[in-house]
Amino acid sequence: MRKLVAALCAALAVWTGCTIWNDAELPQAIGSSSSSSSSSSSSSSGSSSECPNAATVPVNAPSPDLGTGGELQIVFALKEISLGIEGGAVDPTLGYDLDGVCSCQLNEGSCTPRKEAPSDAGMCDGVDGRDNGTGTLMAELANAVKDPSFYANEALAKGERGIIARIERYNGTANDDEVRFALYRARSASGGAPAWTDPDDKWDIDRADVKQGGIDPLEPSEISTGFVRDWKLVISDLATTRIPFNSDADLRLRQVRFTGTLARDAATGRWTVSDAVAVGRWPLEDALETVARVQNPTDASKRLCESDTLMALVRAKICGAADIMVDPTQDRDGRVCNAVSTAIGLTMVPAALGQPFEPERDETCIGKDIGACE
Repeated sequence: MRKLVAALCAALAVWTGCTIWNDAELPQAIGSSSSSSSSSSSSSSGSSSECPNAATVPVNAPSPDLGTGGELQIVFALKEISLGIEGGAVDPTLGYDLDGVCSCQLNEGSCTPRKEAPSDAGMCDGVDGRDNGTGTLMAELANAVKDPSFYANEALAKGERGIIARIERYNGTANDDEVRFALYRARSASGGAPAWTDPDDKWDIDRADVKQGGIDPLEPSEISTGFVRDWKLVISDLATTRIPFNSDADLRLRQVRFTGTLARDAATGRWTVSDAVAVGRWPLEDALETVARVQNPTDASKRLCESDTLMALVRAKICGAADIMVDPTQDRDGRVCNAVSTAIGLTMVPAALGQPFEPERDETCIGKDIGACE
């Protein structure tokens, strides 16, 4: 069994940089002394009730009297991602409270743990109910020295894969009651490493994320609206987004919310966004599909989906990490968890839009039976 686990870990190392988790303690929040103390702390702050100081995504747009309408477009490229993992621990301040519960998993969370969840899981929320089950899962699998985001960031640094954020109809002030927002999958138009310091550095856009037949050749296939309040950009109605993670495997999130602080450099006129965070719910079926596309460690020409043994191991691990519902209306309804909460820190820099392109997509796993959670 240890050999099988080692093989699985080698596979996930391509994606997350993990080490063998046999006999390893679960990750704890950064700054906590033990998982048990983290659990009791969460319980004392109301593990079975709504969070009194929940870190929720802002929902109140500014009054139109403070600012409305505009024609400004701003484009940012994703430079780095962070899952909030440091030295094998999870940053308890990353993300937001998604389900209105301050909880430790297996102790009256917002949904019922799956049968695959380990009996000693203790998957606790972060500060003020912040949900980041994916961070906890990855920290458990991660090498204590190397952040699992390393592999995604390596692809970003090469320009092979990327994300472009496009903000439109912004008035350029501290308050705007409505702006348009879109995320695209992308790649560097230069064909090589992007010049992160050049705001005119172009990124070509994945044609799958472009609406066909529109007047704008880069009209996004999915558009969200949000607002800017005291320079903070808030987007809370992005139904689905895909964040490139490994090879052509995407981390597909549902019910996505995005926040970041906008600023304009008076000297250069360039716009920046800081403290950017994307949060959402990672459906188990999508999580399994993502990992199934990871390369097999014993044969780089094959994917994990081609090994029933490795897929069985990774399936149990992912299914056991579920801590939330895909549909937020089903939170705290006694149902069995069917998604993993996710928080991702984003470092973004000014960039420019290129042209649509058609990426090569590996079809190895199409039609393969990768199984499902029990």
